[in-house]
Amino acid sequence: MGERRPASRLNEVWAVWLLFGTVAVVLFITYWRLPPAVLWKTTNTGFVGGAGRAFVFISFSAAVAAVATLPIVADRLANRLAYLLAAVTLVLCATVAYPGVQTESHLDPKWSNTFAVVGVGLAVVLTAWATRSGRSEPSQTSRDGDRARLVVGAVSLFFAAPYIAAELGFGGDE
Repeated sequence: MGERRPASRLNEVWAVWLLFGTVAVVLFITYWRLPPAVLWKTTNTGFVGGAGRAFVFISFSAAVAAVATLPIVADRLANRLAYLLAAVTLVLCATVAYPGVQTESHLDPKWSNTFAVVGVGLAVVLTAWATRSGRSEPSQTSRDGDRARLVVGAVSLFFAAPYIAAELGFGGDE
């Protein structure tokens, strides 16, 4: 039997996917349970409203983050198919920059959002492939800057609190 290589960990990339997945679930639940009148720029309600809002979130925010993960996972795989899939994923995710695909004033899903959502799906698949079969990199962690990162994270969370509350359905004119 062949020798099994150690798996490539990619913990930071998986943390990104976990955060975006959690937010998508929260958006789904919030937009499912609340009427559109108390929500931001949507017209659908119930399951359709929740799924649509999560879809739009994935097609923009997660698609932008997906672009940043591609060089990491493609490098870990280091083969032609991975590079080709990463290029296709990049093009699909980049469709969010096309005028009219994302509009702040209308957050219901459009067919044009589908390309970026497929791109995000491919980025997650590439991450899983790189985790399972990619080249393992030695961990080079350091504690330098940990305190600064924690402070920046705490300040960011403080200022984001109203937006987080709004996405959870709190603080609206009910």
